[in-house]
Amino acid sequence: RFTPSLNLKPLLFEVPSLSSDWLFSGREWLFQEVDACLRGSDSSSSRGVIIMGNMGFGKTAIIARLVALSCHGNRISPTGNQTLPKHMEAMSLSQDSLGGGGGGGDEGAGGSCPGTPEMRRRQEEALRRLAGQVVSYHFCQADNCHTCLVPEFVHNLAAMLSSAPQLSAYQELLQQSPPLQSALSLRCCIQDPGGALQRGIIQPLDTLYR
Repeated sequence: RFTPSLNLKPLLFEVPSLSSDWLFSGREWLFQEVDACLRGSDSSSSRGVIIMGNMGFGKTAIIARLVALSCHGNRISPTGNQTLPKHMEAMSLSQDSLGGGGGGGDEGAGGSCPGTPEMRRRQEEALRRLAGQVVSYHFCQADNCHTCLVPEFVHNLAAMLSSAPQLSAYQELLQQSPPLQSALSLRCCIQDPGGALQRGIIQPLDTLYR
């Protein structure tokens, strides 16, 4: 059966090569903390996590790590070997640099020490579980103006969502609905980014969820 292709083009993000384990030394607990937050027992509330930190604290590295293990892992384009700024080389990457972590309780405990094999196994499981749920991502990069524009953000979000295997139903819905595809075109995203987000992404996903 012929399947029409979607005219949605995701952005190609170029980020510094972030494969070195030093970026996560002492922060493996973070993925377990985030996983515990998102899997909370209170089903009546919408759950989300905001990671805050100053420039150079590793926010991009954390997200890039999740993306690299997700279904979109092949979309990140490293910029090659780069010399790290001196302030980043000297920065402490312990849990204190993010204001805590490894809280009480067995489920959320991560700790900043090397930990036991069992603890490392739990942290790795949490990382893989989180990465398996990544269906879209977006990096705002100061040196690439297109990544900082709202219309491009909405268009990229739709392109990522429609290519995620976990959301094949969303892709099928777009393929069967030319008006939805039109609402997500870059032209419509530029004219009315809020409307494109609402009509092309939020409403269809809400319908599929119900």
